[in-house]
Amino acid sequence: MILRILPLTALLTGALYAHDIDFSVEKTPNAVSVRFGYGPEDPARNAPVRVFSPADAANPFQTGATDQRGLFVFAPDRPGEWRVIVDDSEGHREEAQVTVAADGTVALPHSHGHSHSGPGATWLTGLSALLGITGITLWWTGRRRPGYPA
Repeated sequence: MILRILPLTALLTGALYAHDIDFSVEKTPNAVSVRFGYGPEDPARNAPVRVFSPADAANPFQTGATDQRGLFVFAPDRPGEWRVIVDDSEGHREEAQVTVAADGTVALPHSHGHSHSGPGATWLTGLSALLGITGITLWWTGRRRPGYPA
C-alpha cells in the first residue's frame, strides 16, 4: 500500500511548485503594462487583476483581467506606490509594486517570481517527505533476506 502512495506523493509535491507567478513591468505612453506569467512561455491568461492607488490602499482603483498574453495595462493618475495584484483563484497569487514618480516616470522593479501555492504547500511538502522516508524504510526492512524464513 505504501509503495502505491509513494509515487502519488511525489507527483503532488511537484505539482505544488510547478507554477510560480512572475511579473515584469514596462512603461508605455501614458500607462503602465504589467505582464504576469507562470514561466517565460506560459502567460497567466484571463487572470483577475486588482490595482490599488497610493491614495486608497483599501479599495481597488481598477479591476480587470489579463489578456491572452498575460498582460494588464493601467493608467496611474498620481505619483506614488501602486499595487497590482493578480490572483488566479487556483492558489497562484502575485503582487507587483510599481512606483510612479511625480513626472510620470516609472521605476521599473526587477522581474521576479514567488511561489504562492496555497497555505498548505509547506505542510504538504513536509508530509510528502515524511511519507517518502517511511515508505523507503518499510520497504527496506520488509524485504526478504536470504536464509531467513518468510
